Amino acid sequence: MADAGTVDDLVGRLLRELVPDKYANVDFSPFLSKAENLMAQEKIWAFLAWRGDTPVGVLTLHEGHALYANGAFGEISELWIAPVHRSSGAGQLLINAAKTFAREKGWSSLEVGAPDQPRWARSAAFYKSMGFEEVGPRFDLPLMDD
Repeated sequence: MADAGTVDDLVGRLLRELVPDKYANVDFSPFLSKAENLMAQEKIWAFLAWRGDTPVGVLTLHEGHALYANGAFGEISELWIAPVHRSSGAGQLLINAAKTFAREKGWSSLEVGAPDQPRWARSAAFYKSMGFEEVGPRFDLPLMDD
């Protein structure tokens, strides 16, 4: 199992980069126990990319189920590579690890929600280069604030 503290830290960096107005001053330390619990219960799985002793990337994924997917499929929840390590192959290694894991689990496919375009066009191009096909936008309905 990947180190939950490292996963928590890197996912925090991802969120601060994607939505700085919302996450710039958020303390992610309370999320650590959530990461530990989700990983221990195998609700999510995490893969880390390292350069020497330094973690430079994270990919988390979980299992979903749908008729269109013929049952179980994998969904990449988070993928982040430290900016100075982008284009270093770390993202490809993480995607390849996720693909191998997905095949071992018997999932029919892997899905990922890409960030808004055109700001994150480089991310979309990366996913396409890894064989993902664009199928449209994704929407979110927060329920915790009701």
